[in-house]
Amino acid sequence: MTYIIKHRELIRAIIQHMGNEVNVIGHRAGLHILLEVKGYDSEQLIEKARQHSIKVYSPRNHWLDQLQCPSSYVMLGFGGIDGETIEEGIQLLRQAWFGPQHTYGQKSF
Repeated sequence: MTYIIKHRELIRAIIQHMGNEVNVIGHRAGLHILLEVKGYDSEQLIEKARQHSIKVYSPRNHWLDQLQCPSSYVMLGFGGIDGETIEEGIQLLRQAWFGPQHTYGQKSF
């Protein structure tokens, strides 16, 4: 699966499974997606993901002034992910962040 196809699949899965809970704001950033997760702090999100064996990252280290990086931003890398596991991974990430019974609104771009 090419990177462009993985990128599209990742965006589609995020929109489908996380709806209005997130804004995809950095989708032209190479092999990463930058997300704003509304109402959450990135450190909490990173820890919740880690507890489910998912790696997400703070984009702070990539900010010229790290203090200017919004606390609700997280980065998802997809370069090393098998394209067939993207859907499952986003579903698991949604459960880690919002709980298994969480409902959300749909979002269109």
